[in-house]
Amino acid sequence: MATRASIRLGETPSNTDSALRRLIVAGTMGACAILATPALAQDAAPAAAPAPAAAPAAAPDRDPEAMAALEKMGAALRKLEVAEVHSDVTSEEVLSSGQKLQFGGTTTLIVQRPDKLRATIHSARRDREIFYNGKTLTIFAPNLGFFASFPAPGTIREIIDLADSKYDIAIPLFELADWGTDPKVVERVQTAFRVGADSVNGKICTHYAVRQPAIDWQVWLDEGGSGLPCKLVVTNREDPAMPQYTAVYTWVPAKAAKAASFTFSPPKGTHEIAIATMPDDAAAAAKGDK
Repeated sequence: MATRASIRLGETPSNTDSALRRLIVAGTMGACAILATPALAQDAAPAAAPAPAAAPAAAPDRDPEAMAALEKMGAALRKLEVAEVHSDVTSEEVLSSGQKLQFGGTTTLIVQRPDKLRATIHSARRDREIFYNGKTLTIFAPNLGFFASFPAPGTIREIIDLADSKYDIAIPLFELADWGTDPKVVERVQTAFRVGADSVNGKICTHYAVRQPAIDWQVWLDEGGSGLPCKLVVTNREDPAMPQYTAVYTWVPAKAAKAASFTFSPPKGTHEIAIATMPDDAAAAAKGDK
């Protein structure tokens, strides 16, 4: 009989007990900007104190143009009944010395509303697949040969909330889709402003910058076409090193797929293991933070 172990989405293959820990995603807005860290600054030789710098200009408040653009982005995402998007992702990890390392990967997300989803996450360090068919959500680690499932009837929106609050699993892009529908998402914004036009993958997109209590994020929108996001950058200001998460999106014209595409069929030799739930206090905090 296969050994059963608790798993959560996103850990490295060397740790099979937590082999499927958290999927890094835009939805939870997790990580960002490159500045000199305190540890590196301490390694430098002492220097004469510089003259006080002029105070920087204050960031704009919640600019109505920027807030309206974010609402249009959310509407464009929610309008998609069938969607496929590829993401080129770069994330940063910070060593105890303060030195930062960057890692690349890709994510493909296929959605058929109201109740079908499939995600593939690939990098040199881990591969993960998520299947949701309207009844069951399954997380699969093909390189490890492990998978875990839990019953999840309902819509994509409902299962994303359940996966996040109970199992600490986040699905890419879906918090962006909440713009214009969830007042709590908008209430978190402290400042938002339009930066200007910029080029992403050869396309001219409009660049916006947003600040929330613990994070900064930037989004580039295809306002001249689909209105969908072209790129996302997130900065975790709670970490002194401010590691960065970047996703560059390519939207693919999609057609409805067969229902079987969203149902996991275990390959020969794979083993089912139990998925860990969040502790009650952590789950309550996550639910209250939404």
